[in-house]
Amino acid sequence: MLIKLSEIPDEGRSYAWNSKTGEVNKILSDLIQKNSYEVDFTIRPINSKDFELVGRIVAQAPEVCSRCGVDILFPSKFRSVKF
Repeated sequence: MLIKLSEIPDEGRSYAWNSKTGEVNKILSDLIQKNSYEVDFTIRPINSKDFELVGRIVAQAPEVCSRCGVDILFPSKFRSVKF
């Protein structure tokens, strides 16, 4: 999915993506493989070249326990991320 920043209104625009809607399935496939994810964020212009991105990402990444060698799903959560 391509977001055209020039088309974001002054009040901002919100997006909600997940593994069922599939907007970023291909991009995230190397990190989380076939596991589900949820992404909710809002982009708001600060001025003509700077933007505020606030939201949350919830996903599980396949990992191997360094202690016992068992495959696990490591939960990853990011909230109120600002760029």
